[in-house]
Amino acid sequence: MVGDILNPATFPQMRFDLAIIRGVIHHLPSQLEAVRSASILSDRILIIEPNGNNPILKWIEKNSAYHIEHEEQSFSSSFLSTLCGRSGLAVRSLSFIGFVPFFFPTLPAKVIYFLQPMLERVPYLAKFFGAQIVILAERNA
Repeated sequence: MVGDILNPATFPQMRFDLAIIRGVIHHLPSQLEAVRSASILSDRILIIEPNGNNPILKWIEKNSAYHIEHEEQSFSSSFLSTLCGRSGLAVRSLSFIGFVPFFFPTLPAKVIYFLQPMLERVPYLAKFFGAQIVILAERNA
């Protein structure tokens, strides 16, 4: 089901088992309002966001003409976790997946993808250079 996450009235008056927010938060003017809206629709939300803790991608966001023109932004795992807490949700699972950023050139993407199984075994590497943050949060009991 698709609707306007900043306007929960666009959804039918229903509750869902899970609300998925996939690659949306970094495009919105109010990240907190988005998570709060999702928490109205479901007691469980899954947030998947790109680039959050990666310092190289943070630099690209600040200096790339494309990112500047499209007002691209990303948020750290702690910021996303705080949004959940402020929406009455507790983070149950936090992970970092992949190492190939979105819209990455093909050749280096293939090299990184090939090396990914080895990279995943390096402590803290995924936290700071992972391509995506994945958070599962649930309503506090």
